[in-house]
Amino acid sequence: MDLHPSGLENHPDGTGDLNAIVNSNWLVLNGWINPAQGLTASQSTTALTASADVFAEDDVGATVRWADGTTDTIGAFVSVTAVTMSTSQTKGSQAFELYRTDQNVRDVLLRSLIKRSRMLASDNGHMLSYAHPNRRLQMLHRHVHHGYVQTTSASAAILVAPVLDASTTTLIEASVVVRRASGTGSAEDGGGYKIQGVFKNVAGTATQIGATVTQFEQEDVAGWGVAFAVSGDEARLMVTGTGGVTLDWEGYIDYITATPP
Repeated sequence: MDLHPSGLENHPDGTGDLNAIVNSNWLVLNGWINPAQGLTASQSTTALTASADVFAEDDVGATVRWADGTTDTIGAFVSVTAVTMSTSQTKGSQAFELYRTDQNVRDVLLRSLIKRSRMLASDNGHMLSYAHPNRRLQMLHRHVHHGYVQTTSASAAILVAPVLDASTTTLIEASVVVRRASGTGSAEDGGGYKIQGVFKNVAGTATQIGATVTQFEQEDVAGWGVAFAVSGDEARLMVTGTGGVTLDWEGYIDYITATPP
């Protein structure tokens, strides 16, 4: 089912201030994000009880549409299977749909509406994947992962270690900053680094293609550094400090991956 700017049924409570896309596509959106699909519920006075876990605390204000076509609003959350409705009535066991509130729908648009057009963003905001809808041979995904680690020796430590999917090729760009927290050295010793590398995963084993490219490197202390390494199906961003010094490392990797469709 495709999305359209008009011609689809509006949200059942008639709210007029919804985003135009959301407001004119409630039936389609609910088909993707309605958690009550396949469930039934009944109601006695204002107590609605569902046949399985479906409700959350932020469903207060959401609209329930019964199979008989009537609607009502959730007034209070009781449990994952029970809510208090705004209207006192009796409803026999029947199917129902749960229409999220305006804000809740906006929160899931990046996982539903945008996913429908081949774009996806994770809940924690650390990943953005996208693909051109007309691309047939492969999909291109973009990801961002953040990491923090503290070192106290000259041993390399893992800052970020994304798992590479099998049968993929990945270009990784890493940006890292480091600051001396304590130990030998001068106040506010620090550094910054940018490196790039290309990796592939063949049958579950990650391999780097060619050498790492250093785009930028500035540091107060020679011997600190960042580098890539592989282990199993992971492409690891490694950081190395010096002995007798506590260093705080923080950074992120921004990478794109070509995968089969």
